[in-house]
Amino acid sequence: MEPSPERIEQYRQLVVDALATSNADLAQIPFNREDPQQLAVAVIYATIIEAGVECALLFQQSVATSAPTVLRSMLESFADLCATIKDRRYLERMLVTFDHERSRLLKDMLRSPGNPFHVEMSKSMDAKKELADLEADIKRFADRKIRPLSQRDRFECAGQPELIGSVYWQLCLEAHNNISKLEARHIIQTDTDFELVIFAERRRGQILMYIDTLLGILLDSARRVHSFLKSEISAKYQAKMEGLQTFRAEITAEIRRPDA
Repeated sequence: MEPSPERIEQYRQLVVDALATSNADLAQIPFNREDPQQLAVAVIYATIIEAGVECALLFQQSVATSAPTVLRSMLESFADLCATIKDRRYLERMLVTFDHERSRLLKDMLRSPGNPFHVEMSKSMDAKKELADLEADIKRFADRKIRPLSQRDRFECAGQPELIGSVYWQLCLEAHNNISKLEARHIIQTDTDFELVIFAERRRGQILMYIDTLLGILLDSARRVHSFLKSEISAKYQAKMEGLQTFRAEITAEIRRPDA
């Protein structure tokens, strides 16, 4: 059975509270600006809160077509956050991943100098020299066996491998131009025909799954960051995570009730 509209609204209010609390508590995080790992944790966490605000605004509507795309990016940041907290050397894998992506761009600029998207960029750089410098950096990383990250690598380094084949997979289906999802989103069956629509209502169960994921990322990120940086208020987010587990159990019980 589907969750009630009242439960969906309760979830939305919990997200609003989590965002307000997380933002207000940023000043309480005592990170060392000279420590690359702590600085990376702080900026990734800020990115998660930023994306959370955007998601919360989008999920105020039950049609929220672009919200899963933002949520997918937020989940990737959550994986990076967990991995960075676990191992400061993860930063180097993030760096070499960026170097590989940058080198692909430069190679394309050199292959297609007439591409209008590259013309202005090529005026402000020496693409050949920058590519040579990048490839030297990539080789230095490779010599130390530091490899670029795949999406699966990110979640495995984070200690969250179960997410790649579950919620992340679901979010990818929504974010990509998957023909099955596009038809489900824009075609409504009638008795003998179908209608093409722009904004179709999503099932309440689907909305709940996404908002639950959003709330879980916000609270777990805050818990991990405040604990890692020895913040005095880390226990508050542990309590909020436990409260979320209780709330989830209540809703699951309601949905599974025979008379629901």
